[in-house]
Amino acid sequence: MLLSVFSSFYIFSDAENLNTKIHESRDYLDISTRYSRVFSTIGAIIVEYKFAEVLAHYHNTSNAKFSLDQEYWSLPSIHHRSAMRLLELCQKNGGVFIKLGQHISTLDYLVPSEYCQVLKCLQSRAFQTPIDQVHRVICQALNISSIDAVFSSFDEIPVGVASLAQVHRAVLKDSSQVVAVKVQHPLVEKFAPLDIQAVGMFARVLKNLFPSFTLQWLAEEISENLPKEIDFLHEATNALRTREIVDELNLEEQSSLYNFLFGSSNQITLCVPKPLLEFCSKKLLVMEFVDDFGCSIEDSSIRTQVMDAINRCFTNLIFRYGWVHCDPHLGNFKLVRPASCGEKYQLAILDHGLYKELSDDIRKSYAKLWLSLIEGDEQGLIESLHTLCPARSSTSRYSEQLEPLTRDGQKAHRLLSSVLSRRSWKALEFGFNVSSSPSSCVKNISITPLITPERLGLITFIFESIQRDLLLVLKTNDLLVSLNFTLSDPEKHDPLMRYIAAVGLACAHALKPNFDDLKTSFTPIFFFSYVQRNLFYYFRLLKYHVVKYIFRL
Repeated sequence: MLLSVFSSFYIFSDAENLNTKIHESRDYLDISTRYSRVFSTIGAIIVEYKFAEVLAHYHNTSNAKFSLDQEYWSLPSIHHRSAMRLLELCQKNGGVFIKLGQHISTLDYLVPSEYCQVLKCLQSRAFQTPIDQVHRVICQALNISSIDAVFSSFDEIPVGVASLAQVHRAVLKDSSQVVAVKVQHPLVEKFAPLDIQAVGMFARVLKNLFPSFTLQWLAEEISENLPKEIDFLHEATNALRTREIVDELNLEEQSSLYNFLFGSSNQITLCVPKPLLEFCSKKLLVMEFVDDFGCSIEDSSIRTQVMDAINRCFTNLIFRYGWVHCDPHLGNFKLVRPASCGEKYQLAILDHGLYKELSDDIRKSYAKLWLSLIEGDEQGLIESLHTLCPARSSTSRYSEQLEPLTRDGQKAHRLLSSVLSRRSWKALEFGFNVSSSPSSCVKNISITPLITPERLGLITFIFESIQRDLLLVLKTNDLLVSLNFTLSDPEKHDPLMRYIAAVGLACAHALKPNFDDLKTSFTPIFFFSYVQRNLFYYFRLLKYHVVKYIFRL
């Protein structure tokens, strides 16, 4: 007894050591609690699916008669209960799990609709960090004793709260500049490595028990990209690069071929708030404040033009610059009213934490894939998909015609086309009917549910085979298509065709013939080939400018 007392006195003899031990014990408790939630949630979901599978098999094959609550054990009901369990896990664990839930809620072409509907609330609902902890993070990041040393005023109520951080409005003390202060939630960095491991474990268990359905690729993407997302210095660098590109696009828009031919009706200028690097750190991001003056994008009279501006910007970022903003949802845009009648609205692009940079080869192959889809070139689709799935491409590159990638007799390029465009292959087989009027396109629009047992294995096959860099690009495409449907008026405009026109124009720009090829190997035959390719390039540009004009009406 005395030995234990003296041992305890020795271990906790100084306050600092005692404080450290208390913090360590709290950490262990927090970690064990978080992991127990993960295990119990995964276990409950798996047990219910497996039990329902056994129950259905026994009910269908056994001669014994027993009552079965058909509604309770129906697949939609199980999906809904499992989604509610997953939602509770995400809300209680927060941080990485909120991100996971947000990702899953956007995968409506891959997961059952019940999951998307239940988890969609995570896009706009996050937990707020108390103001005293916010002050502590700022002081540690800037190495100051009080935030009054930097800010003359600091709004305690955040203007926005997300899974990883929250944003406050403040005024700098020295310059009186109004700024947005993005502060990382204190526990994010602390638990991120463990949460990433937990998500990976969840994906591995899921893959082993349900081979036809896997989220292993999503776990790998989170593992690779989350450390970048929680580094706000990395986000500041991304914002500066995007700001340069957006400025180029604004200048180009003023002198484009489209404006020369059809005139400009665009009332919107794109912008990216400038980060103030001297006040930024891994956990703190300070940037120009964008005040929307209560101007809601969804309620705006110019929301169709907002949609066109987003389409133009993001398709150019993807296909021409290979610089992909991977989270284009409505919450990451702000529409700013002009100060005077003669000025344009400004559309600010926010949240630059998650980007994917594409190599030139992948960027051009993806552009060729889209142009083949738009123009109804099935062989072009097959060849582009072979380029983007090199591990699955077993056909010799010297064969006359590449065979389509298949699984269980289903053709991968056809399903991928439906995933990208949200239309059935039957509607896409001969390309998009870009010559028809918007009203007829709205009537003939054909968007089919993609989740069927037969297709699930093929979708998983595509996601496991395709170049890893394109996974977030496919997610971005899906978010952009959803935005087009949210902001469009289906009675007046076909949202899909306006997006397709923007994609076609950006892809045409991306595949411009390279003049350097002519300088390295100048021959008469090569020269005429180069001229021919240029004529085709400008004809294609003109075609998509006309399409853009048709669907602007």
